[in-house]
Amino acid sequence: MQGQYQIIAAVFFLAVAIKEGLAIHCVDCNSFQKKACDSDPSSFLIDCDKHEDPRFHNATACRKMEQEIYYDDDYQVRTIRQCAVEVGPMKCIERTGTYRFKVFYCHCNNEDGCNGAGALSFSLVIASLSVALAYFFKL
Repeated sequence: MQGQYQIIAAVFFLAVAIKEGLAIHCVDCNSFQKKACDSDPSSFLIDCDKHEDPRFHNATACRKMEQEIYYDDDYQVRTIRQCAVEVGPMKCIERTGTYRFKVFYCHCNNEDGCNGAGALSFSLVIASLSVALAYFFKL
């Protein structure tokens, strides 16, 4: 009987973990087009599998880029947040280009919306609750 509860707990945990891995949600906006991208990024949270650009349907991470551009005798800073297909280590990188262009970008995949304002993942809560219930009922 004890083995059944452990199997049920493992199945629930795997179902939640697989769901989380398949459908990442990221903030998708550009501060040049929408000023609220800087002040309220959570309002632009989307399911990457349903993104209008099919290149992002298999997203495995979220990306945040801050660009510093010298344009029309003025420095402008733009923030771009989007879904990403990234297989390397989740880290931040700074690059400098020609014509006074700098970009700082980070990739993350630890939770939905990690390229905006963070929030506790609901799936993690469900997985923890499932394990706790399985342990409680085995006693």
